[in-house]
Amino acid sequence: MAAARPGAGSRPVVLGRIGAPFGVQGWLKVQSYTDPLEGIVRYGTWELHRGGSLGRRAVLDWKRAGSGVAVQLEGVASREAAQALTGAEVRVERAEL
Repeated sequence: MAAARPGAGSRPVVLGRIGAPFGVQGWLKVQSYTDPLEGIVRYGTWELHRGGSLGRRAVLDWKRAGSGVAVQLEGVASREAAQALTGAEVRVERAEL
C-alpha cells in the first residue's frame, strides 16, 4: 500500500518539534507531544516541516535526555546539520497512527 503524499489528500499529524542540537555528532533534542514522550520514536520515518518540507528522515537511534528525548536522524551527522533542522515540526501521516 503506497503512502499518501502531501497535497494528495493526506492529513499529516504533528507529533513534536525539533529542538536544539544535542552534542556535536548530529543528535537533536526533540519536544515530543506524544504520551509517553518516547512514543514519538516508534514512528520510524518522520516528515520534517518548517515553512515547507525539509524531507523525510529515518530515526536511527534515540535516548532519554533529561525530561525529553534526543534522536539521531538519517543524514544528520554534524552539529551544523542538526542546527539547520531546529524548529522543524515532526509529522507523520495520519494513516501511520
